[in-house]
Amino acid sequence: MSITCDRLRKHRLSGPVNGIRCPRVVHYGRRLPLIEQLISPVPGCRPPDLLPQAERWAQFEAADTFNDVLARAVLAHGRSAGG
Repeated sequence: MSITCDRLRKHRLSGPVNGIRCPRVVHYGRRLPLIEQLISPVPGCRPPDLLPQAERWAQFEAADTFNDVLARAVLAHGRSAGG
């Protein structure tokens, strides 16, 4: 989940930001509450969906769940965009 591009003044995020992650990923681990606190006030950002059954590679280790979460995010984006 990288929203650093949103720091550019002339290049804003063009739509909602969804994340899908494994809860045990070393980079985020104990920082998840802080990450959620920081992104919650940002319009269009939402806390990442967690896939507890995956260790590191959610799209491979929990493929069916990953695909379901991704499909819901894409469909939600289409509805919010009027599609």
